[in-house]
Amino acid sequence: MVKYKTRNENVAIGLIVKNPWNPNQMDKKTLKAEKESIQKYGVVAPIIVREIDDDFQIIDGEHRYIVCKELRHETIPCVIVDGLKEKDAKKLTIILNETKGSNDKID
Repeated sequence: MVKYKTRNENVAIGLIVKNPWNPNQMDKKTLKAEKESIQKYGVVAPIIVREIDDDFQIIDGEHRYIVCKELRHETIPCVIVDGLKEKDAKKLTIILNETKGSNDKID
């Protein structure tokens, strides 16, 4: 089993990109609740990303990213998983979304 090193950083919103395989979709009610939470408490759980080229690709936390972008935050707290390959990134995205109760599945 491969173990990856992680590091915590505040990353500029403009350097973060979504991944194409995220099974979660956010409805307006969820978006509103997420937005209210971040406005009241801030981002209390960092998003998980991997570095690709000059950007950071979201593995988990797309909803928080979308809200922070809408709220015009300059940065967002991130856990950066160093050296995470695409195959493992896809698996991790699916696992993390399933553990949070997502009913959507990737084909």
